[in-house]
Amino acid sequence: GPTVAFGGTDTATKLPFTGVLRAPAGASVVTPLTTLVDLLMEKTPSLSFAPAQANVLSALGISLPTGVSVNLLTFDPIEESTKAGNSAAAKATALNLQKVGVLVASLVVGIQEEAVAAGAVSPSSTASASKIFGALAEMLTANALTSGSVSATASALTQKVADQPAAFGLSLSPVAKQALIDRKPEIA
Repeated sequence: GPTVAFGGTDTATKLPFTGVLRAPAGASVVTPLTTLVDLLMEKTPSLSFAPAQANVLSALGISLPTGVSVNLLTFDPIEESTKAGNSAAAKATALNLQKVGVLVASLVVGIQEEAVAAGAVSPSSTASASKIFGALAEMLTANALTSGSVSATASALTQKVADQPAAFGLSLSPVAKQALIDRKPEIA
């Protein structure tokens, strides 16, 4: 089964980690991007790791420079961005992957915060975050994210949550739906 991470301290922010992330079996790192890859593989059983990773990276607008390869199962972007001997392109790719991972996590947390503010879920619920990650993976499966940018992905996912809150286990009033849409996730 997948590797699952919960609790403890987020190594990037040094803040308490209250979410749940996962990665395909055998992974040595667990990140928001490995969570999407694992969920995509779960939703499309015929999809192996490499195509699932390529799909996630492409949907999020990440293209790897010539000569730079990444295996999200073992790739620690913080370590790789500072590793002596890595090329400038490899270090820049690592920083970009870290940034996108943080932005994906921020998007999920932002949607969950709006749901909590609307009274749709308990502040301690991790189920809604898992459902939001799952919905993002479903959008990847359906090729609904074709823009190739994180900001477009954030907007599409936010709109989907507002349009279909029940799919996320949420019940949002019209005012809460509009607040979610107006929130505009802070994605650069």
